[in-house]
Amino acid sequence: MDGMTAFCAYINRIGMLSEEDRRKYFEDLINRYKKLPKKDRRPYYKSIIRETTESSIILTIWTPGGCTMPHEHGGSEAVIRVLYGDLAQELFAVWEEGYEVLERNEYSAGEEIVEDPSSVHKIGNKSLRKWAVSLHLFEPQLLEMEVYNFEENWRCKVGGGE
Repeated sequence: MDGMTAFCAYINRIGMLSEEDRRKYFEDLINRYKKLPKKDRRPYYKSIIRETTESSIILTIWTPGGCTMPHEHGGSEAVIRVLYGDLAQELFAVWEEGYEVLERNEYSAGEEIVEDPSSVHKIGNKSLRKWAVSLHLFEPQLLEMEVYNFEENWRCKVGGGE
């Protein structure tokens, strides 16, 4: 099974649940992370669903207001399906001396985001009160990312699972 087929199969399984069962599924998933001690809390949590040399499928659970740092996917294209809640995305132009926000987008449950392999962006939970869940397909496999800190003017490469 290729990455897109596996990605769609996961979405279809979620879609076959009744609205009440789907809500309960996501609330149960989120509650596992809500119970973590403060020292273990993060802006978001990743769970690898499937990984091959051709693709990575990662479920991401977003805390209220949680978001990534600006980053690019090291040559992997991303397709993201918002499964629960709302996400916000910013796209950037980056040059040696600085950056510029090119676009801001918002996505709700059921919507998809396609990210070009070379796009510098950040993504996160739009809500400051509610949690969100998204499913990410990376092709080819997400091995590394370049992360940017615009305020301190640095960037570095990190492993794809970071």
